[in-house]
Amino acid sequence: MARRAAVAIVAGIVAGLAACGGAAEEPLLGVWTVASHTYGDAGCAAEGPAVADPPFVQFQRSDVLGQEVIELVDCATPTACAASAGLAGRLFTEALPGGGLRAEVFTSFGDEAGCALAASRTDAVVADDDSLRIEARTYESRDLSGVVCAPATARALLASLTCKTLDVLTAAR
Repeated sequence: MARRAAVAIVAGIVAGLAACGGAAEEPLLGVWTVASHTYGDAGCAAEGPAVADPPFVQFQRSDVLGQEVIELVDCATPTACAASAGLAGRLFTEALPGGGLRAEVFTSFGDEAGCALAASRTDAVVADDDSLRIEARTYESRDLSGVVCAPATARALLASLTCKTLDVLTAAR
């Protein structure tokens, strides 16, 4: 069962890899100085407490399974950024209407008698004042029954999944 879930996760990521590219990514590319970073694990109604790391982030082009994607990596300094994490990385594959990029992952565990669905959605947008805002949310619902236990179901039911965490980062050039 776990192997099937892992294969479904990888298949979902690979399916979205080719979707990225073009003008939406250009304003994001490069190193950003983090202005604020909050993380809350009590739902998504409000931002959580401040978090110290990372001091810098970088959007870079990365090659994952032969596809060029935009990846977000943490940086200790403007010139010392983490290496690509490949499939485990924060991979942006979808252009947002109005500008910016989105990273999404949908997972499922279990079967129709007892299913857990989960999702991660991160939006990165550059505002008119050239500031960056990244909002990452995780969602889940457990102990579901009578549903097809598949990542596609998590995608279809995203609006009804419980938002568990909100991670917000703002940055400037």
